[in-house]
Amino acid sequence: MLGTVWRGLPWLFVLTVLAGCGRSPDRNADPRAMPGTDPDMTLRQVLDRLSLELPADAQRVRFRTRTAIGPSSLSVSFGLACDRVPAFLAANELTESRDANVSVAVYGARQDYGISTDGEARLYAAARPPGMDTMGATYVELGSGDCQVIGVAEKF
Repeated sequence: MLGTVWRGLPWLFVLTVLAGCGRSPDRNADPRAMPGTDPDMTLRQVLDRLSLELPADAQRVRFRTRTAIGPSSLSVSFGLACDRVPAFLAANELTESRDANVSVAVYGARQDYGISTDGEARLYAAARPPGMDTMGATYVELGSGDCQVIGVAEKF
């Protein structure tokens, strides 16, 4: 009997290791979080770190944190009627920017949210809070009067 149990232990060990390898990392519980987002990060924390207030009529809100490659970054994306975008930019004290660092951060965020990176984006930035290397925002017209707005920060 003991010999049978002993012979089964290596297989039990192998199965345990294999089961552990297939375990996916913890997911963020918020359905608006994109895959790979820090499981402990909330949308409110992302917005606070970006110093952004979402308009009440924001739609299709998504957010993401990324630390695996390059600098740590966080971003938020949402839909808004294009005629409401200027009010959002003004309310969040975002002004047009030509900062190359903002351009790189926004380019990466556009890719994250599946927006074409063809052509030059209009960039907007605010004064950076302490600890942020780069902050910026952009928007893209989707048609039918709808826009997608993206805010991004690196090294948060």
